[in-house]
Amino acid sequence: MLAIYPLSPATLGSAIDLTKRVFDRPGFWWEQPGFVLWLSLRRNFVARSIFRLLGMGEARYWVVADETGLVLGVTGLYTYLNDPDACWLGWTCVDPEARSRRIGSQLVDFAIAQSQSTGRSYLRLYTWDGEEAAVARHLYQRRGFQLTRTEKLESYSLLYYELPVQQG
Repeated sequence: MLAIYPLSPATLGSAIDLTKRVFDRPGFWWEQPGFVLWLSLRRNFVARSIFRLLGMGEARYWVVADETGLVLGVTGLYTYLNDPDACWLGWTCVDPEARSRRIGSQLVDFAIAQSQSTGRSYLRLYTWDGEEAAVARHLYQRRGFQLTRTEKLESYSLLYYELPVQQG
């Protein structure tokens, strides 16, 4: 089992590269994983102000890295200002070449445990209905996440899941 570490300036570049490869999608700069990962390391007034403009309270991220420092997986928790009962699972992914090593399970279990210390009642996430996300959806469902809403977009649907968390 690989260790999970807080995202740091030393792992930021590798984490951004991984999230860009896994979540290759168009969008505004503030919707890109690299921006949120970078911003999460800034603990100052400007970063907090940007998060608030985006409707977010805070964001924390963690990585799984091999012995060379290469990031093999990323997970995070963030909050929305208009959703005080929940924290959200953010940009959770595993390097495609490192899959089938249970890194995804380790990251999701870690995020669930972290969410239990937040005082919030739910851990929520959204993903999409594409075949590329089928393994992730199956992992979430095995952990007890329930589908709560589907949002149809032009060429795909967003799927929203929720897990009640017990406070630890």
